[in-house]
Formats: sequence, C-alpha cells, structure tokens
Amino acid sequence: MQARAHFRKYGLLWLSVLAIVFVYFHSVEKVTSNDRLIRYVAVLVLAVYLAAAAVRKKWLILSNVLILFILLVGLEVTCFFLLGRPGAKFKDFSVPQLPDDHISRLVGSMPEPDSVYHEFKADGRDTLFHSHYTIDQWRKRVTPDYDSSRSSYAAVFGCSIAFGFGVDDTCTFPYFLQQRSGRFNAYNFATSSQGTNHVLAKLQNLPLKEQVREDNGVGVYVFFWDHIYRSLGTMARHTDWLHLAPNYEWKDGKVIRNKLFKDGRPLRSAMYEKLYQDNIVKYFDLDFPLALHDGHLEFMAEMVAESKRVYAQKFGNDRFVVLIYPNYVGFKQSDFDAFKAKLKARGVSVVDMSKWIDYSGQYTLNGDAHPNPRTHEMVAVEFLKRLELGQFD
Repeated sequence: MQARAHFRKYGLLWLSVLAIVFVYFHSVEKVTSNDRLIRYVAVLVLAVYLAAAAVRKKWLILSNVLILFILLVGLEVTCFFLLGRPGAKFKDFSVPQLPDDHISRLVGSMPEPDSVYHEFKADGRDTLFHSHYTIDQWRKRVTPDYDSSRSSYAAVFGCSIAFGFGVDDTCTFPYFLQQRSGRFNAYNFATSSQGTNHVLAKLQNLPLKEQVREDNGVGVYVFFWDHIYRSLGTMARHTDWLHLAPNYEWKDGKVIRNKLFKDGRPLRSAMYEKLYQDNIVKYFDLDFPLALHDGHLEFMAEMVAESKRVYAQKFGNDRFVVLIYPNYVGFKQSDFDAFKAKLKARGVSVVDMSKWIDYSGQYTLNGDAHPNPRTHEMVAVEFLKRLELGQFD
C-alpha cells in the first residue's frame, strides 16, 4: 500500500527523470523531434514538482528561480513548435591529437600540398560553375604566369574572396593584380573561410618570405567585414566551422595567442556548443556576443596592426595595405567608420572600396554571392590605381 501511494504521489516525477536520462543517453548521432519533445515535457514536470515543493517549504528564492526556469522552458517549447519541431544533431567539437607544431594547430585548416581541388555547383541539370584550384607545395593557391623579369611582389592575404572561390586560377584577384600591374608577381596566401586571426597566425608561424623570390613589394590584406566575427569566434562561427581556428586574446593592450578557440577558451566554447541548437537561439537568430562594441573593434584593429608589424619584420618592409573589398554583408556604418579610424590611428593604410560598386548579381558568380572574374579584375585595376597614387582612406 505504501509503495502504491508513493507511486501515485511521485510516479510522474520518477518517470520524468527516467525520460530525461533516456533521451540524453540513448542516441549517438541525432536527437529526433520526438526525443526533444519528451525531454521538454519531462523537464517541465520535474521543474513544476520542485517549484511546488519550494513554495510549500517557503523557499522564496528557489521557488522564484524555478518559476523563471519554467517560463524559459515554456518559451523554448513554443519556439520548438514555431520552428516546425526540429531535431538536433550531435557534432564532434574535440581537438585532434596533434603536436603543437602541426600546421593545423598553428594556423588552422589548410589545403593539402601539391593538390588540385574542384569547386562545383549545379542547379538541377544546369552547371552554375565548375572551377579548379591548384595548390602548390607550400599549401597556397598557384598564381599562374610567373614572370622572372619582375622585381616586385604582391603578397595577398584574406579569405575566399582573395583566394578566389568559384573561379579558376587565372581569374582570381591576385592573378589580375599581377597581370594588370605589369610589375608584381602575386602570391596568394589567402584561404577560404578564414579571418584576421588566420592572417596573423600565418605571418607568425609560416615561412612565407621563403616562398617569395622578389625582395621588394607590398602586403595586401583583402578585408571582408565577417572577418571580425570570425576572429572573435562568435557562437555561430565557432559551432559551424571555426572551433579549431587560432584563438587570440586582448590582454594589457596586446594581442596574445592562446591555442585554438576550442581549447583556449574552454568555458565559453562549451557554452556555445550547448546553446547553438536551442530553439530560442534559432528562432530569434541569436549569436553571441549579441553585438559588437568598441572593445571588439579595438581588438580587431590591433590584430591587423600586429599583422602589419609581423609582416614588416618577416618581409623587410612595412608596405602593408588593407583593401576593404566591395561589400555584400550588412554592417552598422558607425562600427565600420570606427574600425577604419582605429586602423588609421595605428598607421595602417586602408583602401576602402566597400561602396565602390553597388554589389549585386552582375558582380557575382552564377548562383553564389562570391565575386565573379569580372569583379576581381575591376577591383584589381582600381586598387592598383589608388595604390600607385597613394590614395588611402
């Protein structure tokens, strides 16, 4: 009789606990929609039991905390249904067991040496683009038509825009910079999906000058606004593709390297990895940090300035220019202006072409927002003109 009475009183509570344990531990690769729903119901039942007990005991602080928790779970469930009851995937965020001097730990993901990659995109039976990337022994993209009679170089850094996503080797920004200059041999040190932190890590850790045959030249950092968010390792970037990216921190006015995002800031990384699939986060399209502040912009400007200092040390000249490529992502103009002012205050030359064209479909790849060959050539020609005239912003 006592057991039956105990079950009537606490049975739902114990079933809820068992349901939570079952949902968390029975699936290896994916939590289904029904799994999540069971978990939400079980958590709500458990929270209601605990809140009721706290109220009876007159534990006011605990009861208020539990009531707030119930409301939060209620909002999570509401967003779950508004999103169409999505499931959740398990993603491996572990750090590979690699030596500290492995290139992946030093600078992040890089192409394989002496390789050719194919970039292909189709819409049904129609091919939107099909390009080839040739990678040399140093893991950088090849810029064809090297001219041994030239005495100057252009060392180009950046992400997929500078790398030339979706275009062939003879259609990249570095290639047009080389061909239209008449005096530079261009070296493409850019890699897709990377940010300012990768630029600095490459300059600090890779023998870049050994790959450049000329003594005189210019470093060109092709900047894209999302580089700031990538270098901060926001939740969206961390959980999508950048958890193994170089982690830099802002300490006492200096940019200090601290491992990778995953193992250099373990508590924040764990929080991001826990939150990113929550329904509230998805429904309201939240990212953390929620907004840029002045400290972020100071940090990013100093990271660029440090890149320039390392470039000058390694290459023997301080001719390092930030090219702000025509923009196709949104930003607050006040943030943009503040960032440029901070670069200028640090002696970094900037060529701002963010609004040089009204970036639209005619400047993009077929079926993708990245620049097409015509855009790369136009930007290269205009950049060279401003570089020659010293027209910096």
